[in-house]
Amino acid sequence: MKNKRPFQVIFVICIAMLTGIVFLVDRQSNAPKQGAKRMQYAQAKLPQNIQDETTNWNTYTNSEQGFEIKYPSEFRPDENSDYPNSGDVIVAFRRPSYGDWTFSVAGAYRDSQSGISQTFLEAVKNYPFRDENNFQEKMISVAGKSAQEFSFIDKHDRNIEKVSVYIPKNDGGYFYIDWKASEDISADQKVQNTKEQFYAILSTFKFLNRQPR
Repeated sequence: MKNKRPFQVIFVICIAMLTGIVFLVDRQSNAPKQGAKRMQYAQAKLPQNIQDETTNWNTYTNSEQGFEIKYPSEFRPDENSDYPNSGDVIVAFRRPSYGDWTFSVAGAYRDSQSGISQTFLEAVKNYPFRDENNFQEKMISVAGKSAQEFSFIDKHDRNIEKVSVYIPKNDGGYFYIDWKASEDISADQKVQNTKEQFYAILSTFKFLNRQPR
């Protein structure tokens, strides 16, 4: 009996160690899965919220340029019927009785003398407002593409917050969407343009099935 007891003790210790190792391995293997589930839920939550917010919005569609975007019902699209001959803005969105635009969609800048349009890479590289206050830039995802966002406080225009987002096209060109924050209509009335609303609008931007030119 004395000879068997050490082996029994060793056997019990080995079983306990093996059980502990199996428990730890199983716990570690489940942790990433649980984390992944939480991440997937969080990622699925945001688009649903945005979709709920934009469900009853109007849709602006430009078949010729190959894009669409949704906008709140208080806005009205103002198209540039002579684009691109008279500039790069395709459509500006305004509120009734509000003299200035809140956000707009534009195409690539085209040199009137050479007739050559600026590329996405050229536009990002040569962005002209880098010396403005609180200038920031970052990459964001728009319509499944890696877009470039620029934001700043315009020191030349009443310190209004502005954002420009450049979205690359398949042909090397781009669309860009400009937005600016609130401005006074009169001394006692203010229109509130929030950045949260702008990002909701931006999330609805889509390329149409045809290749945009």
